[in-house]
Amino acid sequence: MHNPESDHHSLRHLVRQSTNLGLPMGALHALAELKIRLRECEMGAIDAARMRGATWADIARALRISRQALHQRTSAASARREPAAAEVDHESSAMR
Repeated sequence: MHNPESDHHSLRHLVRQSTNLGLPMGALHALAELKIRLRECEMGAIDAARMRGATWADIARALRISRQALHQRTSAASARREPAAAEVDHESSAMR
């Protein structure tokens, strides 16, 4: 079950860690995790916008990037998701 309150707390913790320059390696690790989480949030928002009728141009404008950059970003995200889905399919086939 997805707990938004827990996600919110976790993100706040990561933001605090990312700005603690007294522990620079911890800050870098937190920044890396934040980047991953932000990419996931962005992809979810893009999917939601598309389902509600937004055009690629609308989304690109909202993100302040070009349509080409948006397509590259979404293509890269799809490529990262597909191997994981293929892995699950392969594992479930092997179990049969």
